Amino acid sequence: MLATAALAISLLSWSPATDAGELEIEWKAAAACDDSAALRRELGRYPLDTGEGVRVSVELRQLDDDEWSVALRLGLADRVVEQTFAAPSCERAIAATALAIATAIDPVGALARTSPVPEPKLETEPQPETETESEPEPEPETEPEPQPETGSKPKPKPKPKPAPQPPRRDLGLITQLAGQAALGPLPGFGPGMFGTLGLRIGATRVELVSNVGFPRVVTLPQRPDAGARMHVWTLGLRGCGEPSLRHASVAFPICIGVEAGPLAARGFGLDDNSRVRAAWVAAAGSAGVSWAPTRVFGVFAAVEGWVGATRPVTRIEDASVLHQPGSAGLRVRAGVEFRWPNNLWRRGHPQGS
Repeated sequence: MLATAALAISLLSWSPATDAGELEIEWKAAAACDDSAALRRELGRYPLDTGEGVRVSVELRQLDDDEWSVALRLGLADRVVEQTFAAPSCERAIAATALAIATAIDPVGALARTSPVPEPKLETEPQPETETESEPEPEPETEPEPQPETGSKPKPKPKPKPAPQPPRRDLGLITQLAGQAALGPLPGFGPGMFGTLGLRIGATRVELVSNVGFPRVVTLPQRPDAGARMHVWTLGLRGCGEPSLRHASVAFPICIGVEAGPLAARGFGLDDNSRVRAAWVAAAGSAGVSWAPTRVFGVFAAVEGWVGATRPVTRIEDASVLHQPGSAGLRVRAGVEFRWPNNLWRRGHPQGS
């Protein structure tokens, strides 16, 4: 900012073209803009009513080559107005000062006479044309892949086929050996033996069955030293179904079959101690449970009932009846079994239904 080189101070008394009052102006300005007459001319554009008189103080300073600062103070009858503003030239500063004085004294009249100050036209210099780089050629557009229709479900991919499993070993041999207690066909409730040899196909079995009843002694009521020694053995055929638990090595065989064999007796203490035989035939059915703690070995227990188809009679010399089997009987047995190959177990789990 540049300080003012010189100040011209003048005290003016001036009355505008109106009959009302007097306008007293105190003017301070730099030498480059010491033109109080220009301020009077600008004020003459406004019909001012100063009333009992107005005292105006104006100080105009040059800030730089293109800007002027105005400090304005008006002493009115009822108030004091102070304003500070800047203008781009001396002429603009004087015109703005006159407008500020007129607006403070008579705002309505001043605004009615205000005419817009024309703005200087700004000429723009033509800009030199710059060489624009050539735009790269656009890449060819690729066709979008067709999208599936809305609402249509994508087709599921086919699942891979599982690897073929090795064939199950559904064919094997089984044999059982057990001790049993039997009620019939021999007299009383006595011990015996039981054995099978069979072919296993899946969860079914076909077996040859043998039952042996240990000898029993039957004495005459009137002669305890005389009587007969009796025994029986049978051979039969039966079929079995063997449901099992899938996650345990436990099976529940259910069997039905037929058997037949000689019921034999040899006398003692009699005049004729010869040996006699008679055929005994029966149908039998059993239910049991088996458990295989190893791959080829297991234990089992079963209860079997039978119904006799024949009832041979054993007589002594005087034709007295020594023994005749009942119409039905019962056997209870427990034993072991062996399997070749093992069908009850497969990778640690039993097979069968």
